[in-house]
Amino acid sequence: MFVAHFAADGASLIGATYIGGQLGNSINAIDIFSNSGFTGQNKVSPVEITLDGQGNIWGVTNTSTIDFPVSANACQPVFGGGNCDGIVIGLNANCSQLLYGSYLGGSNTDVAYCIRFNNQGKVVVCGGTKSGNFPITANAYMGTAPGAGDWDGYVAIIDPVSGGLLRSTFMGTEQDDQCTNLQIDNDDQVYVLGRTFGNHPISNGVYALPGRDIFVSKMSPSLTSMLRSTRLGNAQTAATSFFPTTFLLDNCDHIYVGGLSQDYRKKLSNMPLSNDAFQTTPANFWFCALQPDFAGLLYGTYMGRAQDTVVSGGNTVVVAGDHTHVGTYRLDPNGILYQSICANSLHYPGTQSGAWSAYNKNSFINPTDTSVIGQDVVSFKFRFDLSGTDAGNIMMSQNDTGCAPYALQFSSYTYAAQTYTWNFGDGSPVSHDASPTHTYTQAGTYHLFLAIHNDTVICRNDDSAFATVTIFNPQLPVITVSDTMICDSLSQLTLQVHVANPGPDHQFYWQSVNGGGLISSNGATAIVNPGADTLFRITVSDTIPGFCGKSVTDTIHIDYKPRKLNILTPDTLICEGSIVAMRVQATNGYTYTWSPGGGVSDIHALNPLISPVQSATYTLTAMYPGCMDTAQSVTVSVDDKIGAPFVVSEDRICMGQQVQFTLPGADSTFSSYQWDFGDDNSRLTTDVWNATMHAYDRAGVWPVKLIAHFRACPDTSYTDTISVYAFPLVDLGSDTGLCEGCNAIYLRNLATDTMTIMNTSWNTGDTGTALKVVHPGTYTLTVAAAPIGCSTTNEIVVTKDCYIDIPNAFTPNGDGINDYFFPRQLLSKKLTRFSMQIFNRWGQIIFETNKTDGRGWDGKLNDRDQPGGVYVYLIDAEIDGQHEEHYQGNVTLVR
Repeated sequence: MFVAHFAADGASLIGATYIGGQLGNSINAIDIFSNSGFTGQNKVSPVEITLDGQGNIWGVTNTSTIDFPVSANACQPVFGGGNCDGIVIGLNANCSQLLYGSYLGGSNTDVAYCIRFNNQGKVVVCGGTKSGNFPITANAYMGTAPGAGDWDGYVAIIDPVSGGLLRSTFMGTEQDDQCTNLQIDNDDQVYVLGRTFGNHPISNGVYALPGRDIFVSKMSPSLTSMLRSTRLGNAQTAATSFFPTTFLLDNCDHIYVGGLSQDYRKKLSNMPLSNDAFQTTPANFWFCALQPDFAGLLYGTYMGRAQDTVVSGGNTVVVAGDHTHVGTYRLDPNGILYQSICANSLHYPGTQSGAWSAYNKNSFINPTDTSVIGQDVVSFKFRFDLSGTDAGNIMMSQNDTGCAPYALQFSSYTYAAQTYTWNFGDGSPVSHDASPTHTYTQAGTYHLFLAIHNDTVICRNDDSAFATVTIFNPQLPVITVSDTMICDSLSQLTLQVHVANPGPDHQFYWQSVNGGGLISSNGATAIVNPGADTLFRITVSDTIPGFCGKSVTDTIHIDYKPRKLNILTPDTLICEGSIVAMRVQATNGYTYTWSPGGGVSDIHALNPLISPVQSATYTLTAMYPGCMDTAQSVTVSVDDKIGAPFVVSEDRICMGQQVQFTLPGADSTFSSYQWDFGDDNSRLTTDVWNATMHAYDRAGVWPVKLIAHFRACPDTSYTDTISVYAFPLVDLGSDTGLCEGCNAIYLRNLATDTMTIMNTSWNTGDTGTALKVVHPGTYTLTVAAAPIGCSTTNEIVVTKDCYIDIPNAFTPNGDGINDYFFPRQLLSKKLTRFSMQIFNRWGQIIFETNKTDGRGWDGKLNDRDQPGGVYVYLIDAEIDGQHEEHYQGNVTLVR
């Protein structure tokens, strides 16, 4: 199912939602008539909705699904059984939240037809049940199901907050019964309309139609007792049953019942009519009104047509009567019925010529036809005139809010009004016109009151209605503004208006008269640009938006005399003897003076020529009567033309030696220096205070040039020369070895050089060109060349070269590490002969070799592993063909 909530005027959708389960089918219409066909045209509606006091939407329906959404506070959270259960739901006003959801039923089929709220805000529900175990509370009027498995009616009261079932009772007989509609009176007594095929009780002293198929009962607020009951409708033995569609308890406690024939092919008959019945001819519809407590029949009438004989397609045919299919229809508290039905008739009783359609508009088959075989919808409104007076709602000819003087014409859709009394709430005389006109002349909020009276109505002879009228009376603002004079050059200026009689509804409108000067405004204050406009208009109004107002306007004049003074010439750097032309932007009419005046061509001119002899700041002052003096300054810096020679620390150096260049005459007039050292190296520096260092990597006489860059004066260059001398060549050869006791070696300079040698010195103290060496050691030769003694030193290492290195153990286990015994570290570079023998502990030779490039002993004899232990080796070696050495020792074979 779906629920949709529209605005009162139908123009917008407030909220809508689907609601239901997925595991079963929702139920359409179920009532005590289970057969289909024609008798199935009129069924009790399966859905009914109402609103609570907060505008939330509440409803009842039926479902066979077991997963219908329920709330945490449901009085029955699970499906009870049978074909379906009743469902009670509550939604918020925009259908976005489920406030309440609960099943209602027993283990057999159950349905819910009607939902209302009592005066305590509790939910009252009625319907039908086949369940003998339908939930019934203690002390109920009828605690057990009287129908023994057939349909029975029920009424239940639920707390919408806690969700609990507060009260419930069966209602019925031994035959089929159902409760279809509810009404609640001011004492929370519950009026129940239902259908019965049994002997439903009739109270003493009531108007009743015994043996009929409709009952109306009044129950106590607690549902513990039946206070009064009667019977209406069609005879239970008739060919058709009475199907109730409407039920109302009006403002005077009259009871209204309306309905139609269950079988729309058969009209109702023998229904009671009042003398003033609208229609006495039997038809499908019948309405009645009963006195309070069912004391008597006030009104009864037929309505509609049961059958029509019409011409269709040239043939005379009989069309069936009126029916509703499924639906619930409304009566308002004043006893006015609103109903729409499906009708086959060409014309309907009571249809007026001014109606939207006075006849069935289905298309005719032939132009001579009087009807068609088809249906159209007819809607009618039926007023019983039994509920007494109703003052309705007060309406006004225009908005209920206005400004004095404010004229309004008042009216109201009253009901049964005989006299009118209008009190306008402002102390003026009352009016007895039905639709008076009144003018309010003073501001205020007025409570309008309408009282109506009728001596002839059955009840409620008096009724009243209320409304509120709001009147405003705006006052003309009294404002003061001031003109102003501006000496400064401003882009923003604050203007203000003073209001002598401020009010909460004052509005301010600022305007630039010539356009472009208004920046922003906020109430009585505005921010303007006087450079764009000097005329501004302010309008102040006492306004009630959308209704009325009074306003006043004034103008503010700005005498704008800005002191514009701007020295366009920036701070300037010049070389001594230069001239600076000043450029100044300023306002005409001011007096201007330059200071200091020295070197200024005209101290009162805006654009003089200035010839400074030294750096100085020149100030230009602007003077105008009535305004403060203003001044701006510009600085002219002067560079002196002074020499800038450089000084070198040495002018004769060896290659690689650092030379220091200093500038004793440097000062702040210099911006940078460009050095050219003559050896393809140059350097630009702005550091004029610290020395510059340079070294040459080539011999020769190198010209050095310095270009001095001044801030303003032309560049100046300075030159000098640096003599650079080379180092002599020295080479003692590669490091070598020496065997003590063998021949001596001689060291000498192996390099060839054309330079003039000044002196030669060895680290041994010798000064000759050759040095005899008989001992290992480190030897150096230093050679100095002319003319300044640039010297070069070379070093050679002589090592001992007369022995071999023999290991003392080995592990022939095949891991690739130390698997062989051999004196591999042969340190002698002059080994000329070698032999080695290995002996076991019994003196047996088990290995011998004279090869220096072999792998040595692998710990085997004749390919058999020798046991671990200590073995003896003998080694003979000859060095350089003349020196013999002999080695004997032990080596350990480790297994």
